[in-house]
Amino acid sequence: MVSVFLVSMALLCLARGGDEEAYDYIIVGGGTAGSVLANRLSESGKHSVLLLNVAGAPPAAYQGPVLLSDEYIVQKNRTTDSGLAVKILQPGYRAVEAFSVKETGSSPARFLGGSSLVGLSLYLRDHPEALDAWGKGWGWKEMRKQFHKVERLGRTCYGGSKSCGDYGTAGLFDIAKEPAYTHPLTMDFLAAAKEAGIPETRELNTMHDAATAVPPTSQHTDGTKSHAFDAFLRPAMGRSNLNVRHGARADRLIMDGHVCKGVAYRYLSTEEDRVVFAKKEVVLSSGYVYSPRLLFCLDWAQRRI
Repeated sequence: MVSVFLVSMALLCLARGGDEEAYDYIIVGGGTAGSVLANRLSESGKHSVLLLNVAGAPPAAYQGPVLLSDEYIVQKNRTTDSGLAVKILQPGYRAVEAFSVKETGSSPARFLGGSSLVGLSLYLRDHPEALDAWGKGWGWKEMRKQFHKVERLGRTCYGGSKSCGDYGTAGLFDIAKEPAYTHPLTMDFLAAAKEAGIPETRELNTMHDAATAVPPTSQHTDGTKSHAFDAFLRPAMGRSNLNVRHGARADRLIMDGHVCKGVAYRYLSTEEDRVVFAKKEVVLSSGYVYSPRLLFCLDWAQRRI
């Protein structure tokens, strides 16, 4: 099956006069990870980068600071078809009929920016003591530098560039120590927790025991949410060495043995099948359903699994 596909792809390239489209890096999936990767890999200007994604830029509604309703996701999202709907079956679990994850094809994660578009705008890192349990190279000492590289604290302390807490101030992802608006019930809850013996803290992202606080957020000063598309991908889209190609559904990885050499994809608007090759690497960042799907389409992967 795979060999037949490879021959078909080779014939397709020959039919086009041997003109192969190639980039240094191909990123399959423009979600949260894909947005960051596209920014970082194209940053130096030395490498050509192609980002393939099935949907385009997210609607403005995804800048809202709250979790979007299932009604909005199902009714307004325009990426629910094109062969991407996948039913998730779990023993003992029955999806709510109108729930957005009944079929992952109706998930707004199809837009550029991925799952960062739909979550609450809370900014809670794992605690340092929890990170230290992740294993060598993943502890707080190593991860702290990476967090700070990404973070841009909106308001600094002491009238200068010093961070209010353990946060970076020069990254691309906007964060704030507190929400732009805090509901009075939140303060009542904190007061009740304090009366119950649970201490209050000014910082949830530091090492401490159980505590309550108004959480830091990934909000701008006007209350809109910072997400991966706005923070990482949009600023990079003007680079001449980055090509963001949306409306492109990756259908198969092109393999040479166990090395991925390219991607076969379909332009959904014209139903045209195309092939693109990678000079260096293909990066698969298509989410928890579609990444495994592409891997399962490989005959050798099925035999091993």
